[in-house]
Amino acid sequence: AADMLPLVLKVLLPEMQSSLHDSRDSTIIRAQDFQALTISLLRAPDTVSVAEFLPRLITLGSALKHELTSKDIVILRRCIQFHRSSIDASALADVEQLYRPVLDDLTHLLLKTAEPRANPWALAEAKDYRSAMQAINVSELEDSSTAEVLSECGIFTDIPACTDQASQPDSGDSLNLDDKNAEELLWRARELPWLEAHPVPGREQTFGHVSWNLCHAGAQTCEGSRIFRSGHHGSSAGGGGSLGSGAPAVDRPPLEPGVGPLAALVLENFGRHGDAEIQALAAVLEQAALLNNGLKDAAVSITGEVRLLVDQTPCLSCVGAMAQFRALLPKVQLHCNFWRLASRRRLERQQQMPSVRRQAIVYSLVEGPEAGSTNAGAQGPCFSGGVAVLRAMLRASGPAAERELLQLLGNSSTSTVPESPCEHLMMPGEEDSGHELTRHQFLPLSFVMPTSSAFHALIRLGVKESRSLEALGLLKFMRQNRIPVHARTFEDLAFDPGVPPRLAISLLADMEAAGLPASRRLVDSILLRCAQEQPCCAVAFLRSRCRAVSGAQDHCQAAVGNSFSPKQRKPRVP
Repeated sequence: AADMLPLVLKVLLPEMQSSLHDSRDSTIIRAQDFQALTISLLRAPDTVSVAEFLPRLITLGSALKHELTSKDIVILRRCIQFHRSSIDASALADVEQLYRPVLDDLTHLLLKTAEPRANPWALAEAKDYRSAMQAINVSELEDSSTAEVLSECGIFTDIPACTDQASQPDSGDSLNLDDKNAEELLWRARELPWLEAHPVPGREQTFGHVSWNLCHAGAQTCEGSRIFRSGHHGSSAGGGGSLGSGAPAVDRPPLEPGVGPLAALVLENFGRHGDAEIQALAAVLEQAALLNNGLKDAAVSITGEVRLLVDQTPCLSCVGAMAQFRALLPKVQLHCNFWRLASRRRLERQQQMPSVRRQAIVYSLVEGPEAGSTNAGAQGPCFSGGVAVLRAMLRASGPAAERELLQLLGNSSTSTVPESPCEHLMMPGEEDSGHELTRHQFLPLSFVMPTSSAFHALIRLGVKESRSLEALGLLKFMRQNRIPVHARTFEDLAFDPGVPPRLAISLLADMEAAGLPASRRLVDSILLRCAQEQPCCAVAFLRSRCRAVSGAQDHCQAAVGNSFSPKQRKPRVP
């Protein structure tokens, strides 16, 4: 296909374009094809002469300018920025003439969003805000344009005054100690393997670090820092946690169109409410609300500084969230540093093409065709592999959590050697005897803790591989760390023939104590196993179930009886 690309481009982008594209009857090139041509040149291999075809593409864009969408123009601008050394200044000016109206429209919307007033626009009219922003049909700008629109909203960035896609970041010697530690922590989080139960876990993940120093009316102060991973809310969902706290919290409710008072967008049919940037800003707003007893009048009383560090260029939804943050807390200086880490990631992975997506370092527990394309390997996930990745995740928060897990799993897991697909998932440098982590390099336990769905999938793998006792150890680990347990997790373990009947009864009691309903099929299965293996236990279990049912019936009859008058109340049937 790469060898055929120059031939295709010569046919679609001939030298004499004026007569070809001025005719409205021509069907050789359509506006719908322009984006595909632009992406082809953006990803063009060395065999394609970009300097030959790019000016022709710009001429075609000028001819079709009334038919091109904002997305077409943004991709063209990105392609020009990437290959700007291959074209002359006049061609650059033509592209800027197409691009400037798009950027001006976006800047106008963001300035309206960032305008400080008693009831900010995006908060008061969230539906109109989303419609206006999503109508631009652009998911992400390149670095310099993102920095420009953020600067217009009063947000500081780390991008140099003159830069392009080929610019390289400096060594970081000019950074202060806090920023340098934040970069090291964030980069370490990116290198960590993640245990997931997502059916398609290869999508890109963004990591964000936020630190804040807020002051209320010149008296009370609040400072702290957190780290976040895109797509995950709450600490037990792997989303974030206060650095150094190590105290996991419970899962938050399902993801909503907004995080706190911030309104997120839906870009390319994907909701951006789980992005690391918007979660970080929502966390700071939560702290400001606690400091001010609500966000009302916070625009006047709250001052300070917020420093947000992310490892890729923020999308349009996150840029809009930063503008909303400025409207809510206009006296707080907001810094968004993204250029250094985004450039470093592009250079280290040699993926300077923005359209190429990085596959996350994920060990997928989903048994399906997608598992072969992840770090689980072509043979799919296994219990030993999942435990090895879980240990690596917990080890990043310090030795205590991993030690607790091994004690609950028992000695059988400590000697388990991970299979080859997961051997390369260990943390870089952790086997080096001379490398010892300092305290500020540890990640919060609440951040590295997998989701309850990931734990559930790992427990099911343990049951499937007849490793019931270790699966029970994982359940104990979840409950000790206050990670919500699914009803299906209790049921899978209670149904497992390898679990003794008395332990199955205990699991059933724990399940009902947690407010999770037990199915009749599960109760019948436990009763049958008790009758076959431990008859005396079956009798006691049956009596306890009868007492529970009788008590529930008495409660229902009492509730129904209270709705009748004394004369109408029916006598109780013995």
